[in-house]
Amino acid sequence: MNYGRHKATVDSAVIEVLEDGREVGKVNFIVANELADEEGIEATVWLTEKALGIAYARFRSIGFDIRTRDLNELNKNPFLLKGNACEIEVGEFNGRPQVTWFGQPKAKAKASVLTSLTKKIRSAVGDGKSVEADAPPPEEEHPADIEDRKPRF
Repeated sequence: MNYGRHKATVDSAVIEVLEDGREVGKVNFIVANELADEEGIEATVWLTEKALGIAYARFRSIGFDIRTRDLNELNKNPFLLKGNACEIEVGEFNGRPQVTWFGQPKAKAKASVLTSLTKKIRSAVGDGKSVEADAPPPEEEHPADIEDRKPRF
């Protein structure tokens, strides 16, 4: 799988207990590559005290709101979220592709907002024309001024 952002769909999600006793969510995604072939990749959602806020956001981004649902639902039906769309970020970990982030893409700014911002920036810094064309020609230096700047030893 190529590194970078991809549109993906959830295939399955379950909660597992690691050998050291920590609980994690395992979310499997399906990503269509450039050739329309589907590839699978798994993401880990840590369920430690420090990571609970992130876990909430990750599960919510794929259609599972823990405020109103119970994680037991995922183990009872691992395909409960199948087909829910999101974006994933694939990076490298120990030489292998790994999901480093998943969630909903941020909304892009509307064209009218960007046009307005462009006008504001141009009024603040100029319209993009060459500054040299608008600037007066530099004053010529007098040879005596140049002589005064030479170091004297």
